[in-house]
Amino acid sequence: MILDGKKIAADIRAEIREEVAALVADGKRAPKLAVVIVGNNPASETYVNNKMKACAEVGIEAVKIAYPTEISEQTLLNEVSRLNNDPSIDGFIVQLPLPDHIHESAILSAIDYRKDVDGLTPANVGRTVQGLPSIVSATPRGIRELLARYKIQTEGKHVVVIGRSNIVGKPVALLLMQRPYLSLPGMSAASLGDATVTVCHSKTQDLKAICRTADIIIVAVPVGTAVKLIPAILDQIGPQQLVIDVCSTKSQICHAVKYHSKRQQFVSTHPMAGTEYSGPEAAQKGLFDGRACIFADTEESAPQAVAAIEKMYGVLNMRPTFMNADQHDVHTAYVSHISHVTSFALALTVLEKEKDEKHIFDLASGGFASTVRLAKSNADMWVPILLQNRDNMLQVMDTYMKEIQQFRDAIATFDEARLRELITEANKIKRILK
Repeated sequence: MILDGKKIAADIRAEIREEVAALVADGKRAPKLAVVIVGNNPASETYVNNKMKACAEVGIEAVKIAYPTEISEQTLLNEVSRLNNDPSIDGFIVQLPLPDHIHESAILSAIDYRKDVDGLTPANVGRTVQGLPSIVSATPRGIRELLARYKIQTEGKHVVVIGRSNIVGKPVALLLMQRPYLSLPGMSAASLGDATVTVCHSKTQDLKAICRTADIIIVAVPVGTAVKLIPAILDQIGPQQLVIDVCSTKSQICHAVKYHSKRQQFVSTHPMAGTEYSGPEAAQKGLFDGRACIFADTEESAPQAVAAIEKMYGVLNMRPTFMNADQHDVHTAYVSHISHVTSFALALTVLEKEKDEKHIFDLASGGFASTVRLAKSNADMWVPILLQNRDNMLQVMDTYMKEIQQFRDAIATFDEARLRELITEANKIKRILK
């Protein structure tokens, strides 16, 4: 069974539209949302515009409050205070990420938790963890709503999450273990959650014994570790258990388990969504919505195992895409990994030539910020990815440096016609990326 997140979203919007219309018909005003955005991060702009459009569709009034990148933290805090005390504003969002000179924790802590639409204030997060009434952040709320409407029972299942990162391990564990908070006719609230979750990490004792007790094992560790860990896990599991990984390279992992006797119980996946941040800043609303999730070498996995994991990613409204592991690594080298290397190199170039950090901040345009943002990515994550995908990366980098050389030659010789030709050719990417 595939969970249709778009259909459920349409149903919910229709329900909200009716509720807003009923309020207005009763002589009350429509709810009003404010969205504060700082700078011109393209992903943030898209998200904010989608929210404004969604509000218009259901009759909610929405106002966008935009500030330039160089806004001071105090000015933004003043805006948060104004919105907290504005009785015409029912709720508001401060769009993340914020520029590096603004402490996101300070901004989130200043938001009145009763108006915290994103559910990211310490008060709302704490109340959610404790099972108290709260505004729950969008992704876990959306997942639970989807499970509830499809009447999928998760209580009593044992899930082992290997990895305790702030990006994957901890959020997944908290989500799966939470006590349910809603019910639908014909379905008890208890059936919507209450998985038994065990989080394992590098200091866990007797990992093999723990894995033998799991229904589903989620491997959320660096790719270099996963190559060795996944075969060892498969050695220990029974016939009804499933193992999945969420790593960014696939070839070595799939080759490592190709001839394993329990290969059919392993499903290799790569959810193609992420940010340059780690920790709480990496948790962005709608991050997975509509994005591709790669399933690699599924012909080696049992059909029922693939179907079960596809259902899981369907909860996040991700699009399944199927390819073999080698193809996956080539494609990710071109569309993901080279972008990070380029960003790292550009950051090093600027840091080498521009010693005055204040000048970098003052003169950096939106284009520079969006190009170099990936340079904030974590070395612990990217070193093993790049080394595992070494051969593909070398090929891609050689091609990239050839193109860079063409631009250099045209600039060096004042060849305006050639520069126009190169840029015009590159503009063809518009047909693919709108």
